[in-house]
Amino acid sequence: MQSDYLPALTGLGALEAQQGDTEGALRTLTRALELDPAADEARFNLARVLALRGEAVAARAEYQRLLGDKGTRPDIRAAAQNALASLPLK
Repeated sequence: MQSDYLPALTGLGALEAQQGDTEGALRTLTRALELDPAADEARFNLARVLALRGEAVAARAEYQRLLGDKGTRPDIRAAAQNALASLPLK
């Protein structure tokens, strides 16, 4: 059974991605964002997972959403800017 505790889901999604389970990470982070669509750390991790999966267009959209949201934490904003700059154009 999966938790509905946002910080746990966010951390688990990041760990799954780190271990190469991008499918599991995608499911976990999607669940986290269902609980709180404004969760900037979960959204950032989702963008990273999408980039790892080769889904640059979707990753770019997530990073841009973070940059467009005035509520995004400064550290997440800076990381999103850096990651966005390193994505392929396609």
